[in-house]
Amino acid sequence: VFMLILTRIIGLFLVAPLFSDRSISRAFKIGLVIWITIVLWYVVPVDIDKMPTSGVAYGFAVFQELLVGLFLGTIPQILFAGVRAMGEIVGMQMGLSVATTFNPSEGGQESLLTKFFANIMLLLLLIIDGHHLLLAAIRKSFDVLPLLNTWNFMQSGQYIAEMAGAIFAIGISLAAPIILIIFLLDFAFGLVSRVAPQVNVFMLGFQLKPPLGEIVTILITPLLMERMVYLLGRMVNELTQLFYLMHM
Repeated sequence: VFMLILTRIIGLFLVAPLFSDRSISRAFKIGLVIWITIVLWYVVPVDIDKMPTSGVAYGFAVFQELLVGLFLGTIPQILFAGVRAMGEIVGMQMGLSVATTFNPSEGGQESLLTKFFANIMLLLLLIIDGHHLLLAAIRKSFDVLPLLNTWNFMQSGQYIAEMAGAIFAIGISLAAPIILIIFLLDFAFGLVSRVAPQVNVFMLGFQLKPPLGEIVTILITPLLMERMVYLLGRMVNELTQLFYLMHM
């Protein structure tokens, strides 16, 4: 039973925002996972009659618990991916896509704006106790989806895939104000090129887009933060819907 609980929690920690951050010590995460498992070990209901009697059945049960944890962690990670998509889109529109920095939590390069927005999203997650909500969700999952019970993999997997397909739409909706300003600037440059062909519009745009985009970004950051809080609030509804689909 301990291993099954541990596996589900490991699945959450592998993909969920904050918990999966590579900049956090592995020893700390391992200790936290084991501590949470010990706490839940005393309260999680288990039907002893359903305990696997063979190695193959036990391996399948462990794999099933890992999938449950992965699915629970994927929901908030998709919302974070939408914010990162916004950063990439805005950076590309502003001509800052070449300005990248190494992200130790992701193990790769990302634009400065992407890291800026992702850090804001992470801070908001902590401010609204989103990390506690994720831990509460993993606890609730043992009531909705008891250990060793079958669950609807197809419908829940399809739901995850549909949410993943909405990442770009989330990014576009968040970046819309900045995209609109940059579009209007490009339109103005087009008019200038028709009226005064001797003006080097390309170089002018290269000089004006980054500072103008940064000013607009600073001005609308409070609005973006409200949208991010809304997305984090959606996380609870999405997890509830996922529980419902798994339990069907």
